[in-house]
This record gives sequence, C-alpha cells and structure tokens, in this order.
Amino acid sequence: LLSVSRDCRTRVDLWLQHRRKYPARPLIALCPGCKKPGNAWPSERFLEVARRLLRSGTVELVILGGSAERGLADGLTADLGGQAIPAAGCFSIAESAALLSGCSLLIGLDTGTTHLAAAVGVPCVVLHSANSFPGNWDPLGENHSVLRAAVPCEGCLQQKCPIQGHPCMQNLTVEMAWEAIEAAISNLDCGHRCA
Repeated sequence: LLSVSRDCRTRVDLWLQHRRKYPARPLIALCPGCKKPGNAWPSERFLEVARRLLRSGTVELVILGGSAERGLADGLTADLGGQAIPAAGCFSIAESAALLSGCSLLIGLDTGTTHLAAAVGVPCVVLHSANSFPGNWDPLGENHSVLRAAVPCEGCLQQKCPIQGHPCMQNLTVEMAWEAIEAAISNLDCGHRCA
C-alpha cells in the first residue's frame, strides 16, 4: 500500500549496517509503545516476548516507535543486555517505513508504527485493545494476527481505561502472544527479508 524511496532505504540500510550483529537473521520489529494509554500492554510482557525470541537464536530484534517511546526502547534494550537495536525516535515516518520494509514481522500495539508496517507489507502480530470494536482499527492487508480479549466494556472508546486493572489488555497473556508469534514466524515467506 506504500512504497519506500530508494534514498530512505539507503540511509536506513547504512544505519543498520553499523548496528546489526546478525545480518543474516530475519529482523523482527518490536513496538511496545503507544500514545493512547488504553492501547498499552505491560512492558514486562514485551520484555518476556523479546527474551523468548532472542533465546531462539534465529532472529534479530529492532525496537521501534516515536520519539516519545525512546526511553521505553532504550530501557528494554538495556534489560535485554544490549541484544536488540533501539530505533525509537531515530527516523522520519518515511525512513521508519523503509526500516519496517526490511523486517520480516512486527509485534506491536494498535498504534501508528504497526499500521505503517502493514502499509509496507509486513505481517503483524497486534495486541489490540477492546476500546474499539473488532475490525475498526485492524492493520490493513493480509497475514496479520490480531489478538483481542473479549470484555463486557468492548467499544468504550476511552483514551485511558477507567476499569481497575485494564482487563482488555491485561487478559492478553504472554502465552497468547507467543503462540501467535510462533505461528507467524512459521508462516513467513521471508524472501529477501530473511536473506
């Protein structure tokens, strides 16, 4: 749905060339931040997902988001012993699209970076809040896995959850996410992305 300019791709490739430790492995984007608190999933759950991915020894991680998520990306990278590439706030939207176009998968939330990944054709595993109705804000295209927890307050449209414990996101477990991630990885037609 969105094409990437050669100039943006060249700038991003040069930036990655100096940061990737395993360039032969598929690059997976992790997008743990969002502007809307009602769409947030606990960062310690993203950390556990990242640890499992790294333990597999088959992928490399890049942590993306806007400049407001830079602290979150840097913190997760530190918790991972520097075994991920922090890229939140490093790029323009066009450059972010270029970086995402080189990823094999994105794991994230209902936020701009996820939708940008979908627009450049990257399969997404999305941990989706129930503050909107199913299908309203799903990523465009195919090959996405959207995880939602059924809750009585679905469709509330709240920016911040007024219910103790934020059940629609708390009910999305690491195991649920991991099952979807494993399925997405096994279904990847990596082509040039895994080369």
